[in-house]
Amino acid sequence: MRTLGLDIGTTSIGWALIEDTKGQERVIATGVRIFPEGVDRDQQGGEQAKTQTRREKRGQRRQIARRARRKDQLKMLLIEHGLLPTKQDELKEIFGLNPYPLRRRALDEQLSCFEFGRVLIHLNQRRGFKSNRKTDKGKEEQGMLAEISALAGRIEGSGSRTLGEYLARLGAGEIEPCEDEPATIRNRHTRRDMYEHEFDAVWTVQAEHHPESLTDELKKQVRKIMFFQRALYWPKSVIGRCDLEPRLKRCPVADRAAQRFRIVQEVNNLKIIDRSTGEERRLAAEERAIVIDELSKAKERTFDQIRKKLKFTEEVRFNFENDEGTGRDKLKGHLVDCLLAAKPGVNKNGHRTGALGKDYWKLDERTKDRIVAILIDEDSEERALTLLQKRCGLDSAQAEQVLGVNLPDGYASFSKHTIRRLLPHMERGLLLMGNDATDSAMHAAGYLRPDQREVGEVTMLGQSPDLPNPIVRRALVEVRKVVNAITRELCVDRVEAGQRPYDAIHVELGREAKASFEQRKEMRFDNAKRRKVREQAADEIAGHGDKVTRSKINAYLLWQ
Repeated sequence: MRTLGLDIGTTSIGWALIEDTKGQERVIATGVRIFPEGVDRDQQGGEQAKTQTRREKRGQRRQIARRARRKDQLKMLLIEHGLLPTKQDELKEIFGLNPYPLRRRALDEQLSCFEFGRVLIHLNQRRGFKSNRKTDKGKEEQGMLAEISALAGRIEGSGSRTLGEYLARLGAGEIEPCEDEPATIRNRHTRRDMYEHEFDAVWTVQAEHHPESLTDELKKQVRKIMFFQRALYWPKSVIGRCDLEPRLKRCPVADRAAQRFRIVQEVNNLKIIDRSTGEERRLAAEERAIVIDELSKAKERTFDQIRKKLKFTEEVRFNFENDEGTGRDKLKGHLVDCLLAAKPGVNKNGHRTGALGKDYWKLDERTKDRIVAILIDEDSEERALTLLQKRCGLDSAQAEQVLGVNLPDGYASFSKHTIRRLLPHMERGLLLMGNDATDSAMHAAGYLRPDQREVGEVTMLGQSPDLPNPIVRRALVEVRKVVNAITRELCVDRVEAGQRPYDAIHVELGREAKASFEQRKEMRFDNAKRRKVREQAADEIAGHGDKVTRSKINAYLLWQ
């Protein structure tokens, strides 16, 4: 029997090829492959993708090119419709006008066609930041978004109708800037809707004075050039594949089916242990129903609350509990439903909190699913508001409350189609994995356990999968090189004889190699913290005139 052992880390792969003949083990060969880590490190040890700098520069080039193209398109359109002069010297003279007084005057009096063209060019030049509903939710009081909110408040407080009027009054000295506000007109963070509001306001006034030139069709064309922006999206290619049906993408954990699946799975795995009698058993059908019902209407339930609901004594413990305090003390409930059923209100900063309150529980299951699907799929706040009212029957106030909900991120292990196939069998009390259709929801739904599926065998490893984790991706590329080299150099006799290169392959994966970015970041901070504690212990030992050794540091820390 020939066995290959692999120890896969983030920067190295250790391997050993062992032959076992009639109980006699023989080491054929061993080795270590060292390779650079799949990420670059900054001075603080933080991770940075190797292609990040190149990607950022490419993004900047695209942004500059698109901005220049947008400016050229608007200028040519305005020249075509007589809103800008065709001669370069006249055009230079128009562009030399101060745009801020023109933007203020455009709200009340007639401008010449060329002056109004100058206003449009200026609005197109600085069109403000467009917030994303998902990524910027809940950040109104932080950084740039806080500055924008403060500016909007100052515009309203000054009695100005538009951003342009406020800046014109500020530049004319009619308004004194606040302490935390820039002294100049420029260098302010603005929001896209400020410019869209001003565009509509000045166009409406000037269209009354120039009805032949400023038509509705021209307004649509100008608006499209000025405010068009590519939709933000999460590429489907980076979403993992379903573990049971690889042709399908994984289901978001915020989906109501995924939430229900997690609750039922945990309750089915729950066991009660009676410490007075030593009896251990799973929950009965009635007990399961009670616990699932409790978790379906709460964000979480502690084991003490579950014990009380089931009328168990303190002698009864659950298998997920740990008396030493290292286990869990609660089970997660239906987080999404509870977020949407939170009581609506307004916090001290004036922002909406909660969602639909008790009205949510009155909705039918189909409407609840639609609400969650819209919150998951839609990035545009305007479109989400429209769909919530049109498809879900919510009024405008309710729709705005719902949009303020922060759903959990991430994806489940299975697709939504797979979850819907598994869930009915799990509702009957079957475990997710078992031996056959009598005790396994997976088998009852027509799936096999991972160890029961047929594996396609190849002599040489093919192209490694393109994973989003750069550290794992680099490690797998190196594994392919190592295994193929061992097969080619040390197992050629077995391959030529039509045998498998190895009878078994044992793999040990380093903790960091399989961890996510956030987990690796937490590990790095923990290591730095422990290193600092050990350095302080070493200084304390040395301060007492003793020799510093590893065992003495350990003893000192244990004594503490």
